[in-house]
Amino acid sequence: MKFATVDGHVKGVETDEAITALADDSAYIKLTAFEGGAAKQFKEAIEFMKERGRTKLVLDLRDNGGGLLSVLSDIASYIINDNDKSRILLMNVEEKNRKSQYYTSSNNFYKDLTAVSVIANYNTASASECLLGALIAYGNPDVYHGAAFSYSNLVITAKHPERNTYSTYGKGIMQTTYLLKSGGALKLTTAKIYWPAGYASTCIHDVGVIQTDSKNQVKDEDAISRAAEILAGY
Repeated sequence: MKFATVDGHVKGVETDEAITALADDSAYIKLTAFEGGAAKQFKEAIEFMKERGRTKLVLDLRDNGGGLLSVLSDIASYIINDNDKSRILLMNVEEKNRKSQYYTSSNNFYKDLTAVSVIANYNTASASECLLGALIAYGNPDVYHGAAFSYSNLVITAKHPERNTYSTYGKGIMQTTYLLKSGGALKLTTAKIYWPAGYASTCIHDVGVIQTDSKNQVKDEDAISRAAEILAGY
């Protein structure tokens, strides 16, 4: 099966282009940006997965440079679970000389996923990295009532061209735009972003989320097969 957008809605359709590497209990979603109708479409895709008995997810975040925090908040509501809390801490934002700001999921619509594997590359940035941080923070099923996820579930497809590591982009800051009387604008870095839960001191800025396991450092054409292999272990 695959998810296709039909009249603004995501529909599950049978296709001859099925991903043969995936087991019958698994599905694949590629999320290109946290913008527009992404949250609504993601919701429909996750619900269709559940209807078809898919309990494991390959989430492809390659070249996803981020987007709106409101969309991130909505999407996280469907794949992250902090022991059934109605709101789940996603990140902590610290600004100089100001109290910390805490960003949460918009609700808890968790759909009984048992495991998630994520595919990423060095263009996976910002909101995508925040979602990765939340998946890692709440991914221990012995502690949290959610889908299993750890660094071992992360597949990276290329080395970062500047850092020579298999990692995501590494954007762990927030910026504020100030409008000038001249009609121009000034964008300043005003805060750092930290991961939630037991990773509250982790900021991935200029570092990225790094994969050191060579088994999960793969070529693009092998990424889905490797992610499916990871899920088969659950």
